[in-house]
Parts: sequence; C-alpha cells; structure tokens
Amino acid sequence: KVGGPFSLRSETIVEHNAVDELDIRVREQFGLGWTAVESKRLTLLLTPGLGYTEEHGAGPEQLGSVRRQKFTDAHGFAAGFFESVKIRLAPGFTITQDVITFHGLDDNPRLQYTGTVKLLGMMNAHVGMTIEYKREFDTSIPAPINRTLERLSAGLQFSF
Repeated sequence: KVGGPFSLRSETIVEHNAVDELDIRVREQFGLGWTAVESKRLTLLLTPGLGYTEEHGAGPEQLGSVRRQKFTDAHGFAAGFFESVKIRLAPGFTITQDVITFHGLDDNPRLQYTGTVKLLGMMNAHVGMTIEYKREFDTSIPAPINRTLERLSAGLQFSF
C-alpha cells in the first residue's frame, strides 16, 4: 500500500514452453493500483501500468513437409492492466476474479490476456479447497498452434 486506496503492483514472469517452441520470454509489468471498492463483502482493485517484454523463439520453420511459423525474437514496451474482484460470501467462502492484459506498443503489437476465476472454501482456519478456471490468450504464438489455453484445476490452499 502506498497510502489510502493506492498501491504499487509489480509482476515479473519468466516463461519457457518447449511444446510451443518458445525458448524464453521475460515480461515485467509495473503499475499504480487503485482500490475502487473496499467493503466486508467486496474488493475491487484496478491497476493500469507499463511493462517491457523480451522473447526468443526456437524450433524449425519446416516440420516434415509442412512449412510453419515460429516465435519471432521480439522486444518492446507495452501497456498493461490488472483488475481483481474479490467477493466474500458466507463465512469461509471467497470468489476471486482476476484479469491481466499486456498489449505491445511497437510495430509488432502483441496481446496477452489471462483471466482467472477461483472459488475458495476454507475447511478450517488454515486449510481450504479451491477450484479454478483459467483462460489465457497470446497473439505471439505462431500458427498452427492454438493461441488460447483453458484450464480447470482443483487444489488445496494453506494459510499460516
């Protein structure tokens, strides 16, 4: 927290994806957040910001008899946005929804988007169960690889 409803948010992501033949991607995003709503039941955080990304591809341009695209080496500045909504339901239950976007500001505009919805049910003061749906989209993934990834997961959360 910076003071009042304002906070600083920084996120660094380092990725390697052998399946999509992404050798490495480093992404840094920094922003000033504003808690637009803060109550016992609801929290809404909005954070615009700026970032920088660097990515390098790998893999063949020819796969058997098929010519294919690959990740291009790219870097540049980007506009970013993070939004988070937390809804506190009956005691011990919370729904959280997060959206992160990252849009390149250069000649090769890239768009990366991640949206997450998570339900947390606390079984006691320290252990909870979660179910989460996540959708990711990335325009820098070369064809014919699917640019959208959807995932449903369940797990345990520990609070100390």
